[in-house]
Amino acid sequence: PYDANVKVARLHLDGGGTTYDLSDTTNQLFSAYTKNNSTTHYNFSHNMDGDSVYVINFKMKDHNGFNFNSDENKTVFKLNTTPEWEFDISAGATSLDFDLSKFKVRSLKLNGGAGSFNVKLGDPLASTDVDVSTGVSGVDINIPQNAACSIQTDSGLSGNDFDGFTKMSDNTYQTNGYETAKNKMHIHISGGLSGFNVHRY
Repeated sequence: PYDANVKVARLHLDGGGTTYDLSDTTNQLFSAYTKNNSTTHYNFSHNMDGDSVYVINFKMKDHNGFNFNSDENKTVFKLNTTPEWEFDISAGATSLDFDLSKFKVRSLKLNGGAGSFNVKLGDPLASTDVDVSTGVSGVDINIPQNAACSIQTDSGLSGNDFDGFTKMSDNTYQTNGYETAKNKMHIHISGGLSGFNVHRY
């Protein structure tokens, strides 16, 4: 349930081989619906990190290597829009579609294997940090047209497509006006044979 005292919440998601969707809101702090085969189970818990961050742990207990494109394996999350959110995701081979444009995102850390990762972000806070590290994956990140954003890439043999960014150096890209903007988004991406796309909507 939602507690008005929760100012910052962190969703810690651990588990691959399935489809994760997040786009809708709830008057609870967090809710999840799972549709899985009989061999898949999740551990759900919550705790405090210090005095200020409420941590939600959603961890896959076991699975049998099923096809994550199957409609039989899917988890749908809903979040409350009031707190500032931190996301810590270790997803493995996964199809992930997170529309976070309605939420206040402090940070997003995504570690993934082979799969498809689509993330849509809203306007940044004073500082919004995004850190993406994947294997053989396709990664699409969408940010608002007017968001001040920098990208730092260390992506090996990856293909990169950064729409509307100016290349500052071999590894750094920025939107116009980034240095003087009040609210900023910083994206750091790394990976092997991955395709990274950052688009402005």
